[in-house]
Amino acid sequence: MIIISDTSPISNLLLIGQLPLLQKLYDQLIIPDSVFQEIQALETFGIDTSTIQLADWITVQPASDRKLVQSLEADLDKGESKQLRWP
Repeated sequence: MIIISDTSPISNLLLIGQLPLLQKLYDQLIIPDSVFQEIQALETFGIDTSTIQLADWITVQPASDRKLVQSLEADLDKGESKQLRWP
């Protein structure tokens, strides 16, 4: 099963050292590039995000419908708006 995720589940599992739970539940995880950027921002707090960067089961992809993303960003966070219309 392929899952598209926003920042919270990934960052929270990363913080408690349980990111592998997602891999056990789902074969592949797709995250929008903006979600990946939000996760990388955790490094400013001293949190190692290399687990996500090195995981071959996590794919970072840009959203395909830019017009929809722009309209949704008026009401939603960038990560949430970019995942609603996936490739």
